[in-house]
Amino acid sequence: ELLDYASKHEHFSLMSSIMMKITWLNYLFGNYELAGKWAEEMREIPYNEDNTTVSQCVHVFYEGLIYCALARKTKEKRWKRKAAASLTNIKKWASHAPCNYDNKLNLIEAEFASLMGEKERSAEKYKSSISAAGTHKFLPEQALAYERAAIFYLEEGDNSSASWYYGQAHNAYLEWGAKAKANHIREHLPF
Repeated sequence: ELLDYASKHEHFSLMSSIMMKITWLNYLFGNYELAGKWAEEMREIPYNEDNTTVSQCVHVFYEGLIYCALARKTKEKRWKRKAAASLTNIKKWASHAPCNYDNKLNLIEAEFASLMGEKERSAEKYKSSISAAGTHKFLPEQALAYERAAIFYLEEGDNSSASWYYGQAHNAYLEWGAKAKANHIREHLPF
């Protein structure tokens, strides 16, 4: 109802905020197709590209993660191209505000490197993202980086590393106060 109200009255910032939360939650809980659908719908909301806001930057960050996940899952080149475009924007913003964007840049680079089969680079970038997020107190993004690293190691067949990273993600989500996400990890661990 609130989204309908915002749309009807052209409250674009409210629409963007609601849609970003929906997109983010779907990504966080592994509903990548639905997250991708919402991310694409958000692109239809008008905004001034010359005055990029923090929320727009966060949206591009999650778009990049969603597109990497969809590229990994579907093997479709269009998602890889979209992920690369998001990565380009994050690189630009990281050059201007490294404290705010280094962890985001490293996480998208880790996911993209994984897509490209660059395993060592991917592992290095996950560690860099986790470190930068911790240094700059981005606990939600640190939890996410731990989780994505766990998924990477699991896909690589390194169950020991995957288990450790899942444990760190679980603890970071709990520290952040995201109990539902921490429970989701615990309940859906593949081992």
